[in-house]
Amino acid sequence: MERQHVMIVEDDEMVADMLGMSLEMRGYETTIVNTGEEALEKVKEDPPGVIVLDFKLPGIDGDVVCEEVRKLYSLEELPVIIITAVSDTDVGERIEGLEINMYLRKPFKPKILMNKIEELLSK
Repeated sequence: MERQHVMIVEDDEMVADMLGMSLEMRGYETTIVNTGEEALEKVKEDPPGVIVLDFKLPGIDGDVVCEEVRKLYSLEELPVIIITAVSDTDVGERIEGLEINMYLRKPFKPKILMNKIEELLSK
């Protein structure tokens, strides 16, 4: 797996572009996809080092994407960070059973996300 590659799965173009630019400025390669289906295709073709995954996506939601990724890779092999604007009460049970490395509620401080990505990619 390419360790310095981050996949951003986000349907909000502004958020995806902001994250992509921030990561690229830090020297990471990024792939931005807008749907869960695209994410699963790309993971099978060229698995990244980390996935930043929006919870609410058109088509397949982030929790289903995460479950499918876990069928292919362990938590250590392919870390997943969930980001969402959905309230904690709406996400609660759906996120509890997922094997993820971090959960961030939007809006979040980009520095927190960047630090976690750097930590996961340095392992």
